[in-house]
Amino acid sequence: SFLTSKNINFDKQKIIHPYIVDAYIPYLNLIIEADGDYWHSLPGSKESDEKRDNYLKEMKYKIIRLTEKQINSGDFESLLPF
Repeated sequence: SFLTSKNINFDKQKIIHPYIVDAYIPYLNLIIEADGDYWHSLPGSKESDEKRDNYLKEMKYKIIRLTEKQINSGDFESLLPF
């Protein structure tokens, strides 16, 4: 809802083979991932996230990961480039 309120054009649940990313902002070539506490605390999730991030960075995407706490508290705005 934050991106929409700022009139940022983005794709939700964008397929960037072989992954589906939470949000993609084309004009910035930026991926935003929302890391929920439950899913990102499971065994192997940190390693899986690192593998995914490394692949996407190799493909020249910029990535910002936001934790559930940052999203719920609004403490993420300073991390965004707009």
